[in-house]
Amino acid sequence: MSQDKPIKLFISHVFTEEDDYHRFFEYVESVVNFFYLNFSKPDLVGTEASPATIRQQMSGAELVVLLSGVYERDPTWVYEQARHARSLKIPVIALEPFGTGATIHPKLAAFADATVAWNGRDIVDAIRKHARNEDVARWDTIDFKLD
Repeated sequence: MSQDKPIKLFISHVFTEEDDYHRFFEYVESVVNFFYLNFSKPDLVGTEASPATIRQQMSGAELVVLLSGVYERDPTWVYEQARHARSLKIPVIALEPFGTGATIHPKLAAFADATVAWNGRDIVDAIRKHARNEDVARWDTIDFKLD
């Protein structure tokens, strides 16, 4: 992936910028050489905040990220986003609830092509794999120093 061809993402939201929403970007921006475009716009208000607006934001995305924390705050709204992603045949990954040790709600997990913990590399690997079918196998090298 290059800076010229960023992955187009839609991040679940309920028209407010939740902590998990901001946290997601902190995690993916910590990964070197990962480029994306954010198609979600949670800062809309009033009549702009509608299911039609969500469908419009999502229509250009290559992948939808469902945030469990947002789902816990408004399950109906996020469930509709998941259903719409499926109807458009957009791959979906779901992130576990942050910092609770809880699992992803089964209703939300049913829509996910992958479920991911809050780890920047794991999140980016899942995005690359499901959005672009990229090989995400990683090999870590450990240098041992003998004294």
